[in-house]
Amino acid sequence: MAARKFLKVSGFSKNALSKDSLSKPSRLNLSLLNLSLRRLRAEDGDVPGWVLITLMTAGLVIIIWAIAGPALSDVFQQAIDRVTGF
Repeated sequence: MAARKFLKVSGFSKNALSKDSLSKPSRLNLSLLNLSLRRLRAEDGDVPGWVLITLMTAGLVIIIWAIAGPALSDVFQQAIDRVTGF
């Protein structure tokens, strides 16, 4: 029902979703196929970009860990000493 309403509003014929139109290629079917294929190609993703983001994130974690690691270890050790000191 909603598909027929869409077809009516968008100017396509009423028979655009009939069994005959789905069995033989029509302009609507070919354009929908073309659109689907374009979307699939567009969603391949930006692999080099994601690799770069992952490597940069890993680098930031290593740098922050190297700088803050000893201070965090001292804070953790003080907390453990206070808990076990009772």
